[in-house]
Amino acid sequence: GAVGGWGGASSGGRAGGWWWGGVGGQRSRGVVTVSVDAGSREEAEFVATMRFLRFVGPHGNVADFLGFSPDEPPLYFCQSYMRCRELLSFLWECRKDVIKMEGVVYDLTEKQVYKLAADVARGLVFLHGKGIIHGNVAARNVLLSDALEARISGFQTARRILGFGAPEPLHVLPRKWSSPEILTRQTLTPKTDVWSFGILLYELITLGSPPYPDVLCNDILQFLQRGNIQSRPGNCRTHLYGLMRESWRWREGSRPSMATMLSGLVEGGAEADDRNVLRVPELIDPQSYALTTGINPSSDLTAL
Repeated sequence: GAVGGWGGASSGGRAGGWWWGGVGGQRSRGVVTVSVDAGSREEAEFVATMRFLRFVGPHGNVADFLGFSPDEPPLYFCQSYMRCRELLSFLWECRKDVIKMEGVVYDLTEKQVYKLAADVARGLVFLHGKGIIHGNVAARNVLLSDALEARISGFQTARRILGFGAPEPLHVLPRKWSSPEILTRQTLTPKTDVWSFGILLYELITLGSPPYPDVLCNDILQFLQRGNIQSRPGNCRTHLYGLMRESWRWREGSRPSMATMLSGLVEGGAEADDRNVLRVPELIDPQSYALTTGINPSSDLTAL
């Protein structure tokens, strides 16, 4: 399960390091910077990220971009500060009895799962409308705002597909989130994101469980070629699992568009349970998660 295509969110000063600070008013901002001793490759990748985010433009469900300084060191750009965390970490916290943020208790219900999924779907519809394939849709590449609104991040693969930065082989992406066309090194389309979005739905309803827990990363392609898909989680009702199944059709042309997926989420969300809190008794062991998915959660969580 080789991993590539994103950097870790850390407190360091090099490219990919996060330097947080409030700037004026009540809207906090994050400043992402690269240190003066960074190499030319790091600087080039940093500038490519800034230019890509400017190309993407603003949307309420995409990690926003407030401005940048691309010409003189220190290089930096600004985005809204996300008080919460990556979606995957949040889901793991929801496995505990209670999670408190800013003094408010948050528990996740089925209806909230639909809402978060619809947020991500809206962001992807926006990206696809601009000709952008994300290429790495997963809970670890989604950020949560103060109001628990989901925003897509983790654009390393997307920007490289469009030529913003050095090219990279797509077969090194996390295999358990990868569509058949990635696993077989075919051309990516917006329907590639639809497949991975189905895995994201699985992550949401299971509060961050690893997909295909009984399948080795290197065996995923053979598993899928045999017509297998991820089985339905015990707490997942028919409508949501139906959306997952549609997203996991082998032929990308047979999968629904993200706009169709969004319509299904809005429909299902209207009837979803908003009273019973999702409960998964087992806590996630990061080491076991890394072995199962090929992803080290301590270093591979979302970055721009």
